[in-house]
Amino acid sequence: MSAAHATLEGGATTANGSVLLSGAGAYVNLPITGTLASLHDATFEAWVTWDSASGQMWARIFDFNDGDLVKSLFLTPSNGRFDSGPKTHTPRFGITTQAISGEEQATSAAMFPTGALTHVAVTMDSIARVNRLYINGMQVAQTATPTALTPASLGTLANAWLGRSAYFADPFFKGSISEFRVHGAALSPNDVTGSYQAGPDAVFTPSVEYAVIDGRTDVAGMAADTTSVYWVEKRASGQVMKASLTTGRAQVLASNRDNPGAVTTDATSVYWVENGTALFKMPVNGGSITLLASGLSGIGQLVTDGAELFWTQGGSIVHMPVQGGTPAILYTTALAGPLAVDGHHLYWMEPDGTVVKAARPGGPAAYLWGASNATTGIASDGTDLFIAENSSPYDILRVPVGGAQSVPTFSVRYGSITSLAVGPNRVAWFDPSLGVILAKDK
Repeated sequence: MSAAHATLEGGATTANGSVLLSGAGAYVNLPITGTLASLHDATFEAWVTWDSASGQMWARIFDFNDGDLVKSLFLTPSNGRFDSGPKTHTPRFGITTQAISGEEQATSAAMFPTGALTHVAVTMDSIARVNRLYINGMQVAQTATPTALTPASLGTLANAWLGRSAYFADPFFKGSISEFRVHGAALSPNDVTGSYQAGPDAVFTPSVEYAVIDGRTDVAGMAADTTSVYWVEKRASGQVMKASLTTGRAQVLASNRDNPGAVTTDATSVYWVENGTALFKMPVNGGSITLLASGLSGIGQLVTDGAELFWTQGGSIVHMPVQGGTPAILYTTALAGPLAVDGHHLYWMEPDGTVVKAARPGGPAAYLWGASNATTGIASDGTDLFIAENSSPYDILRVPVGGAQSVPTFSVRYGSITSLAVGPNRVAWFDPSLGVILAKDK
């Protein structure tokens, strides 16, 4: 996460791209407490030089806290083991909402390096329920029992500090910080190593999937644009939802809807189906709801290229301008459910699992990808067709839309896949076994 402008406090200065902290009142104040409150998964990483361990017990690399010594999330290079920690004078990451008694800890057995630029990272994985601590790309500790707390558990905190503790008696950090980063995902061990090897001034793109938002049920369809993922929750009083792909911050776009069953977006409007018979739209940031069509029957999948809406209806693919109008049959064909569109082609799956494509607006269908009855979703970004395979190991494949061989898949870490969406930068999917919408940079 970028563009968070810090404030230097207590005499902190900069030199050669690093913040210099004297250990005598100097620290950095970060304006990220709102962002932290939205994170379920996270990675905090920094490149620091710790001058010396002398007089530095309980100094902080970072400390995000409520100011009342109750809620905090912190990393120290030297713990004091006055509680239940396993080792003294070594790095510890902790998070708590109950002061010291409720602290979840990851404590290293080895001491933190001094006098040298050192990479340190903490990953918080809400799905695996584990927090891990890394030094110079290598894991040195993890929480001993399943974790329950996330940054979001702490709510909006009062302070986000580098080099300063919430507890007045703890020393200020003495050394320098070359870079500090917050990711809205729990980076994989390979990603942590890759970031360490890339260094503090390099742009590193993590490859790991991360939880956008959890605790969801009845997800019946998904769509994505550059910044957000959209979904519908199918029930008698269902919802049309939106969440940031970066922070997971969610909002209800429309509530008390009649069994919404499919959704799509063109980054300007959100379109959805209700009860298989009616089509609606509204602005992506909320607003008035417009009925586009009604009195239809058996609407299934819904997609858009920004100019037209396309949907499956019985044995047909039907289309209509996004402004509304008279629906018209585009294809009468054998369908198995999944449907996708980009600026040039429509894609659908036939009953034997074969995926075909046809040039818009109505060219002949041609074979694209071999049969698989485990396919539960397809989505195109105009370059590749992404195919969700809901069969262990739950792959998501990329097939060039030109028809070449599929490129390497990625296997998701958990559960199953029942909905798939692709935006310009990320792939997103729903895992019903966890009730989680996950995403991954392409």
